Amino acid sequence: MNFERFRTDVKTMDAVERRLQRISEAAIRLGSEAEQFCPGLPWQNIRGIGNWLRHQYDRVDLDTVWHTATVEIVPLKTSVKAALHHLQSATEPPNLG
Repeated sequence: MNFERFRTDVKTMDAVERRLQRISEAAIRLGSEAEQFCPGLPWQNIRGIGNWLRHQYDRVDLDTVWHTATVEIVPLKTSVKAALHHLQSATEPPNLG
């Protein structure tokens, strides 16, 4: 999907905003552990976008939402997947066979 289609597709815009809010809430719940699991990410911004979307809904900048969803989310996704893989590997019993 390109930006022009995104900005005219209300269901997709709402879905993306909702997912960004959920990611923000998860980052809030992780607290300082977020930086331990995935260092180097802009956690303050990740936490803040949820508030921005909830409280500035009448002034949401679609360029920012689009950029976040198509560019900024990539390093977050990569880092979280690596952290989850590391955590899963650390909790699996050793393979003895």
